[in-house]
Amino acid sequence: MKNKSDKKLWLFFAMIVIAGCAVITCGGETDTDEDKTLEPVTSPDNPVNRVEAIDLGVMASSESGWRKLLDSISNAGKYINLDLSACTMTGTSFNPDSAVSSGKFYIVSIILPAAATEIADGTSYKPTFDSFSHLKSVSGENITAIGEYSFTGSIIIDSILKDINFPKAASIGQRAFSNCGELQSVSFPLVTSIGERTFEKCKKLQSASFPLLETIDGVFSNCDSLITLNIPSITYIDSSAFSYIGGDKELSITMGATAPTLGLMMFISVTTAKTVRVKVPADAEGYTSFTFNGVTVTISGDSSTINWANGFRGGGWNESNNFYHNGANYINENITVIIELK
Repeated sequence: MKNKSDKKLWLFFAMIVIAGCAVITCGGETDTDEDKTLEPVTSPDNPVNRVEAIDLGVMASSESGWRKLLDSISNAGKYINLDLSACTMTGTSFNPDSAVSSGKFYIVSIILPAAATEIADGTSYKPTFDSFSHLKSVSGENITAIGEYSFTGSIIIDSILKDINFPKAASIGQRAFSNCGELQSVSFPLVTSIGERTFEKCKKLQSASFPLLETIDGVFSNCDSLITLNIPSITYIDSSAFSYIGGDKELSITMGATAPTLGLMMFISVTTAKTVRVKVPADAEGYTSFTFNGVTVTISGDSSTINWANGFRGGGWNESNNFYHNGANYINENITVIIELK
């Protein structure tokens, strides 16, 4: 009896040991499997980097390398920073094909191919970068022309694009960045041509620099947060350039040595008091009828006097240094203009 009891007892302990080893072994194997298969969790705030060096081909073609790449991005289901700088392509116009949405949802930032020198035009109902719902940053080292309606947000949903970098861009098409509600600062050192309402309704845009730009037309309409604008080469500012530009912060504009001609009602529909400081060089001409001598000139209230500052407030200013026809009727007396030497 004793031997049988001892055998049963030893058998019981053996089973416990074997079961424990099995649990430990299984647990270890499971942990190892998880370590091998665990993939990084991504989000628009935590994207992974993806670098490509493929031939994008004819991007709008269903058989293109670009279309295959988009399908791959869609299948992977990860938010990414996409670097295409080393990619080749057919032609030099970057056209992501607005008719296709696959994969674009996951692209948080994109570096365009060095081979691309322009961005294709979009339309008011289909911007070039349509369906890039999470795109926050875009750059292109050799882009010289940005097409119209490239990055336009809709009237319902603003684009969340925040950072843009196109150091060689010379021209920007109309409404290219309108409704980009997260843009805060833009600098285009080589741009000489810009379409109308390019930055319309960029509500958070605070600073803009265009050192070579010569004309603007409604470009900054509804840019309530704009406080600094650098346009030292400007020769003509058209009507409604700063329409609906509210906010109580002073707007400081740096202009050049020759006063630009002005369209009528540049500050149309600005219904609250706003100060605009125009900074000009010491040798400035045409900002009549002012004699600087280091003295700051302030114009507010009276709109009957014919001078450039009242022209700037809405009266317009032609090449004969005078108001446009009936210009005095359009001066916005909510605007105070301060002209000073920079």
